[in-house]
Amino acid sequence: MATSCRTSRVGRALVFGLLVSTNLLLPAHGRDAEPADAAVPTATPTTDRPPQLPWEAPRPRAAEPILRPPTSPREILERYEIGPSQLEGFFSGEPLGPGEEDVLAKILFRFPRLGREFFETWRIKDVTWDQLAARPGEYRAQLFALRGQATKVTEHRLLPELAELMEFDRYYRIHIALADSPYRAVVCTRHIPAAWKVGEALQEPASADALFLKVGNSAESESKPQLYFAAGRVAWFPDRLQPENGIGPGQLALAMAGFDLGLFDDLRQANGKGLGDADREAFYQLLSAVERLPSSKWEAGQVPLDVVPLLQEPQAEQLRQLPVQGIARRITKIAVGDTDIQRRFGIDHYFEIDLFLPLGDKTLRFGKDPTGEQNPVYSNSFPATLIVRQLPPSLRPGDKQYEHVATNAVFFKLWTYRSSYTQQFGGLQPAPLFIANSVESVEVTSSAHVASGVLVGAAFALAFVVIGVVFWWFRGSDRQHARRAHEGRSGDGTQPDFSQLN
Repeated sequence: MATSCRTSRVGRALVFGLLVSTNLLLPAHGRDAEPADAAVPTATPTTDRPPQLPWEAPRPRAAEPILRPPTSPREILERYEIGPSQLEGFFSGEPLGPGEEDVLAKILFRFPRLGREFFETWRIKDVTWDQLAARPGEYRAQLFALRGQATKVTEHRLLPELAELMEFDRYYRIHIALADSPYRAVVCTRHIPAAWKVGEALQEPASADALFLKVGNSAESESKPQLYFAAGRVAWFPDRLQPENGIGPGQLALAMAGFDLGLFDDLRQANGKGLGDADREAFYQLLSAVERLPSSKWEAGQVPLDVVPLLQEPQAEQLRQLPVQGIARRITKIAVGDTDIQRRFGIDHYFEIDLFLPLGDKTLRFGKDPTGEQNPVYSNSFPATLIVRQLPPSLRPGDKQYEHVATNAVFFKLWTYRSSYTQQFGGLQPAPLFIANSVESVEVTSSAHVASGVLVGAAFALAFVVIGVVFWWFRGSDRQHARRAHEGRSGDGTQPDFSQLN
């Protein structure tokens, strides 16, 4: 499993080039024509993205199409010149020897070519470990599902000439105490979870789809011989918190729901890149696992998600369940045609939602130019992608939507795609990708609306006060005027004296 710490060009640009500024009154330079609550960024890059994820696109036909699916992994191995004569070189009853490592290295090199989509039909299900140990030649290079506790990992280096030919220089042997069995499996693989330390004692729940190779010898402390297998990877399902390895409550909940946290290593290195076949297994495992997560309903009034940490340090936030709310502008139903995904996870479709996350009073600038002429600037909202398995009755697939939606979703990765807005700056559009079981339509009152309502209410109240004061003043003035007029008419109550008139 790749453990390189190098980041992509987009990832480095996000870490070092993202500047956040706070605008108290108006968006930067009045660039947004819509009001602040509209949550529409300076650019709208969603319409440029392909409507399907990469693995949903039609696959190119092979030069020699297979008219029927292979019946076993041995059939695939034979195409790569790993036939019966090579497989018979594994001798049972003894440890794995140097001569056997040559064939093992070829199997590990070709293992990704076996085709994960066939594993479900290839697995041997009705054979006990005792039967396997009694007739090893009959089941050699057949696929078995292993489950148990990984107890130790050892590292083994190939001879230099073999390493140059196979394009890898080492492999690992993972010792697994098989569940409900006295047998122990030794699984040979090229990849181990980064959290597992070579040579140290382990007690980690693990599983693997592995090819049986041979029966080994019995250790002094064991009543049964070891069973040797080859696998592309060993899945890891930790059952306790491990903060030092990035396993917090959110990641632990996913492991309990059936998500292989060994895939987390690859996801950490995939930020700032597009989606490809390497993301396929993690994507569908997570899409299946979210259905089994403990119920966590989104609550109205939750603080809007801060998108900045997802852009600057996505590794620290990945596989956490976060409150996601925003405006859905497009909803697309994606049909899943892969038979293995349908069989393994029961997924035949999902919904892809183009979402705008509100930024509040922040402006995101990918560069030093605040005007947006030299680099992308987002002042009201930021694009994101939300994947859900189901929609509520109030939502329907379609373009040109404007629906406020919310959910508690797992942050999958920071991915990139082409958009007309970022292309004018010579870059790709980064966007957080979330996965949830469902989403709900909500009514959100923005802070701008609240402030406007308060101001309007205050203005009306002030107007009523002014009108009341004016009315009271005029009414008092009218009463005083009437009293004075009455007094002018009636005087002190005596009659006029006309005696002095001539």
